[in-house]
This record gives sequence, structure tokens and C-alpha cells, in this order.
Amino acid sequence: MPPSGITLSGTLIRVGLALALVIGTFNPTGYSLFHWITAAPVAITPGKALAVLALAIGWIVCLRTAFISLGKIGLVLALALFSVLVWFLVDHEVVSLTGSGIVWVGLVVIGVFVGGLIDGVSPVTFFGTPASFLIVLVSALNFHQIGSHQAH
Repeated sequence: MPPSGITLSGTLIRVGLALALVIGTFNPTGYSLFHWITAAPVAITPGKALAVLALAIGWIVCLRTAFISLGKIGLVLALALFSVLVWFLVDHEVVSLTGSGIVWVGLVVIGVFVGGLIDGVSPVTFFGTPASFLIVLVSALNFHQIGSHQAH
């Protein structure tokens, strides 16, 4: 009998698929649906129409699931949480936003957000895990800063 509920492997697969959806739609490498449909000659072909339709279905399913899972207030809180997480990582120089860095950070955040919600994760689980991660990360970065200040 297959396991019921949310499993780590199932969540990782869903996050991977959501990242593929996000990065397949647009990314700064030039190899994405956006770049393909806007490249010369701009023409509607069966392949482009099929790809656009497939990704549109993927986005509608993912965004609808996210809305059902968290609701309006939950989506606003999730957006705020991920925004502050990116700000925190940039402020502590863990992530650089030079060049295409900001685009990649945004793509990964969107992919993880959407992928995490495809499972129908409860808001408590969805916000509890990143909150625990942030507590550990803040503690580690503050410990590192204290150690580097004492060395000088």
C-alpha cells in the first residue's frame, strides 16, 4: 500500500517540477519558452502553440493549488516571507544580486514556493519549515559575524 500524506521524495519531485516550469517559462540563459516565441522570425507554429498551452496549464494548476492551499492572506504572508528571506540573504552577502543573480534568485523562490504548495501543504507546515530554517541561518550568520569581529 503506498504511503499516505506528504513525503520528502514527493515534495522534492513537486518542487523540481515547479522549478522546471518556472525556468522553462523564462530564465536568463536564453533557452526558455519566452526566448523561443520572441525570437525571429516571430510566427505561430504548432510547436510553439503546444508549448505555450502546456506551460499555461502548468501555471494555472500550480497557482490555483497555491491559492486554495493558503488563501489570500496566506499568499500575501508567503510573498512577504520569501521577500524578507531574499533581502536577508543579500544583506548578509550570502547571495549576490549582480548580473543575472536577481533573476535566478527570483526564479528559485517562485519554484520552491509553487512546488511546496502543490502538495496542498497546510499553512502551519509551509511557514513553519522556512521559519525554522531562518532561525538556524540567522543564528549561524550572527555567530560568524561575532567571531569575525573578535578576530580583529
